[in-house]
Amino acid sequence: MVYKEVSRVRFVLNRDYRKKADWIQGKMRRIGGILYPSPFEVTDLLGATQEVVPSSEPVSLYRYKNLELAGWEVPYAVNEKKTTRVFFDGRLVNKTSLQKELKEKHGFPIRGINEAELVVYAYEFWDEEFLEHLSGPFVLALFDEEKGLLFLARDRIGEKPLFWISRNPYWLFSTELRGLLATGLVPQTPSLEAFASYLYFGFIPQDLSAIQGVNKLLPGHYLKINLKRQSSIEQYWSYSKQFSNKTSHSVDETYHKMGEKMEIATRMGIPHTGNVGSILQGNLGSSALSWFLSHEMPRERLHGYTISFEEPYSPELETAKMTAKTLSIQHKTATVSPDLVFRDLPKIIWNLDEPNADPYIAQTWFLAKTIGETCRYAFSDLGSDEVLGGSSRYYLPEKEPLYPPPPLAYYLSRLPEKIRDKCLLPFIEIFSSSYKYRILRNIEINREQVAYLMHTALFKGKGRRKASPELFQAFDPEVFSQRFHKLTSLPGSKNGFLYYDAKTELPDKKLSQYERLFSAHNVELIHPYLDTSFVEFMAGVPEEMKFSGEAPAPILRNLMTRLCHECPPFPERKDSYLDTWCENPQFRFFFFQLLEGRLVEEGLISAKWIRTQLKYPKLLPRTFRQLWAILNLEVWFRLYIHRPLNPNTANLTLDELFLT
Repeated sequence: MVYKEVSRVRFVLNRDYRKKADWIQGKMRRIGGILYPSPFEVTDLLGATQEVVPSSEPVSLYRYKNLELAGWEVPYAVNEKKTTRVFFDGRLVNKTSLQKELKEKHGFPIRGINEAELVVYAYEFWDEEFLEHLSGPFVLALFDEEKGLLFLARDRIGEKPLFWISRNPYWLFSTELRGLLATGLVPQTPSLEAFASYLYFGFIPQDLSAIQGVNKLLPGHYLKINLKRQSSIEQYWSYSKQFSNKTSHSVDETYHKMGEKMEIATRMGIPHTGNVGSILQGNLGSSALSWFLSHEMPRERLHGYTISFEEPYSPELETAKMTAKTLSIQHKTATVSPDLVFRDLPKIIWNLDEPNADPYIAQTWFLAKTIGETCRYAFSDLGSDEVLGGSSRYYLPEKEPLYPPPPLAYYLSRLPEKIRDKCLLPFIEIFSSSYKYRILRNIEINREQVAYLMHTALFKGKGRRKASPELFQAFDPEVFSQRFHKLTSLPGSKNGFLYYDAKTELPDKKLSQYERLFSAHNVELIHPYLDTSFVEFMAGVPEEMKFSGEAPAPILRNLMTRLCHECPPFPERKDSYLDTWCENPQFRFFFFQLLEGRLVEEGLISAKWIRTQLKYPKLLPRTFRQLWAILNLEVWFRLYIHRPLNPNTANLTLDELFLT
């Protein structure tokens, strides 16, 4: 490795801002940029977005030729030569070790600097390979004047989002979708492909976004673009490769190593001062995390928080109370009623930035609101399902048939190659070239993966076609599955499911939800289960050890049995709130409002399908999630598409929003 001589990094912001560096993360932070057609056409489009996405701090603005970069409430650093500039949003969990490495190997006295300055050092030492040395949740924009190159990067797991669009003659990026729309250069036109994928998954996956032409940068990737708007996207970290790094530890050594890495990941995230929140939801992942926290920090600083839906009995709530009592930590609980959900739903959807059909977004919103009253930092168990196999859907009976059964084209594609290619395909082409294509497409399709997609789909079978004939043709799950061709090389039968969920549901449904809603309440989240070292280690643990039982997350369950003998049993998460919500007349009222909604008016959702679902109230529990998903999409459409962007619109109640 060739290292460059580096000059001293200079922090360009004032001293008062430096004192706030530890608290910056909890605010509504944003990074954005525009490449204009020429230096003579540069205007203050980024500054104008302040009206749509307000900030309590002044914008940090940088211009160079036809490039304009801006950061809102994020650290901004520039080197001594003023040739390398960085806007950084996030946290480096390896900050201490990175400082030590740079000091010991290169003799530079790096003390008391923030993450943005450290990134400048790392770039000048390691050039484009600097991202391989950064670990933690982050998104960054780095511009090198000497090379005329802009680097945009997203963390390995995808805790922080980044959107970009090439719209001639402009090229724009932002860490918020509404930040792009606020420039006026990006039309408020919905993406039909993204809407179609939303109906299938309940969220918008991978590099798709809800706005036509806008892309999401994938986790573990970076985008490189020059001043002529010529760009390329490259991967700097591969999750699939971690599964091939098999550990050779015994069972006892694996449990010891796992506990050790979890301790380190938890300890590294604990702030030096102030109260710390622990999201204690009564499940195995959050209870185990609270146990580690209670052994790594003073318990008087640790506060457990549990938010549950209004229902007659919640086993998760009772388990959370018992866990808090066992660990001797303070515990605050609250319940969310449907009235509160309808009152705040426009605010929730506005802050999510993209539509999300998860009913638990309401729980997340009020959890963030409650924690934000007393804490600036909170620990969550996000990632425990995907890293440790903590979801019950990974434990379906092996004899359960694929749903639906594979088509005939799949079986024909599995014929011996010589018979298929020399006899069958030429013969079929005489009658139908399209069917020949279907057979060829099935050669590379992983039917187990497609069946898993169909099993977890929001709209199953023909339901999606009936709900939206317009969008049905815009998304094909078999084509989408080709994005995950690496799954066939992963060892074991269930590792592929973990990998798939870690690449889709985890960043695009869960992390985006928590990141956005907690940031809106000035709370910084820490996810120890997503620590890079922990994720890479668990990927290498043999599958038979990770799934050695009938209950979810057996490896974590067995570890906690060894560590906490007094901890209560952990129930599986069940959607028991559905019974209460389905009986509430307000939900039926707003579902009926969808018949007069914008989605029906635009032909995106079938009014006939909605009427059919609402015709028999007793059948509502079966389709409640689908109707809730369409309600959320309707609210998002009214906030982001139907009218000019205006943050004040989010202050309306759901009743008021439907009247406008």
